[in-house]
Amino acid sequence: TGRSEGYGVTCVVTGRSLYAAQLSNGLYARGVNVAPIIYPAVEERAARLRFFLSSLHTKDDMDEAVELLAEEYAALESEV
Repeated sequence: TGRSEGYGVTCVVTGRSLYAAQLSNGLYARGVNVAPIIYPAVEERAARLRFFLSSLHTKDDMDEAVELLAEEYAALESEV
């Protein structure tokens, strides 16, 4: 997540625009709305997911999002 600690926006760098888009779609289908930031908005190696957090998100919400992200990422890696 880089240097996003303490801010309402947290990014997870995927390093690939295709991964960012696919992860965003997979997470949305599972109830997590996260924006992909892809080339040319950022360099290809800096492609990322941008999570917007608010005081309405609980620790459980964030833990679930991280768990779902890990599952979606593992699924993408197994396809390669």
